[in-house]
Amino acid sequence: MGAAQGRGPGGQAGLAVHRCLEKAQNEEDIQKELSRLAEKGILSAQEYDELRAGLSRVMELPAGEGQVRDFFSGVYPSLNEAVLLTGSGDYRPDRLLFTPRGVVVIDYKTGSPREEDRRQVQTYRTLLEEAGYQAGEGYLLYLSKGIIERVL
Repeated sequence: MGAAQGRGPGGQAGLAVHRCLEKAQNEEDIQKELSRLAEKGILSAQEYDELRAGLSRVMELPAGEGQVRDFFSGVYPSLNEAVLLTGSGDYRPDRLLFTPRGVVVIDYKTGSPREEDRRQVQTYRTLLEEAGYQAGEGYLLYLSKGIIERVL
């Protein structure tokens, strides 16, 4: 498991970016949602500018053979906040990307990397395999730290 770092949005700002990502099908949707938060007064002009710059840096982080922005390219079908139902409870990965290599699991976090986060993504991958899907790579995107971590 490797991690890449860059400067990302911090604290409450990370939560705002999480909201933008969880609603987005593509990178344009992310920018629209960020603008909407600024227009509604949820973000100040300064916060908007900082988040936009931080998000741009996060999008450029390396991920697999590409960058984080490739998760939002629209090339592959995706689901946000999809519910995985099991006998022991419901699980909700932030983003599933359906690629020829398998279903890529992407989960957004606002804190620091933790082993519990890696186990969570591994659980999502296992549940997808049990449901008959080929599980691809897993990624943890730590928004407030500007870190992406690959989970196998």
